[in-house]
Amino acid sequence: MAYGNESDYNPHENKSFSLGYSKRPFIAFVKSKSEEEEKSGQERLTTNGQQVASFYRDLIESDSNPQAKSTQEYPICEVCQTPIHDAERHNLNVAHLSALSNPQAPLSTLSFDPESISYKYLVKHGWSPFQPTGLGVPGREGSRVPIKAELKNDKYGIGVLPATTTTQQQNQPPPQVISNAAQAQQHDESQKRKRKRVYQELYGDPKVNEYFGI
Repeated sequence: MAYGNESDYNPHENKSFSLGYSKRPFIAFVKSKSEEEEKSGQERLTTNGQQVASFYRDLIESDSNPQAKSTQEYPICEVCQTPIHDAERHNLNVAHLSALSNPQAPLSTLSFDPESISYKYLVKHGWSPFQPTGLGVPGREGSRVPIKAELKNDKYGIGVLPATTTTQQQNQPPPQVISNAAQAQQHDESQKRKRKRVYQELYGDPKVNEYFGI
């Protein structure tokens, strides 16, 4: 292609078809931002602090509303004016006990299975694990724990009583105390005679003893 003037010559339009090289397409470069985007970015930078504060306030209120709704779902205690999440734990709470006019000692926990038949039977007839008394007519209620536990300091089994000493054991003399060598020798000789007598009574033959004159 012939150009009339050297200024009209554009090297990108010169298509080369040399041997071993493929034809490469022309790449048209595009600006990163348009004029409208630049104007909108400048307007965004000119926002005042009130708009930012209102946006942040909306975020906080949207997060706090579910918590406020969740607290309103729980019943409010008439004594301490706090929400009751768990009745048993709430009665033992410091805020609830301090708000009572006549506070009582916290009830001891019962080792009953709530799924057992006996527990359900008591609850069905009006018993409550949160009251300090048991079942009965008002003024004559039974004990909250009918079978009280007792401290067990021995190693006997349940229901086993320690053996009582008999009169024969009481009449026995106290064991002899050996304090010197002479008493130890006498004790050994008496034990030997006792073992010999027991052996003769159990394994001795009277005919053989008569023959040898024993």
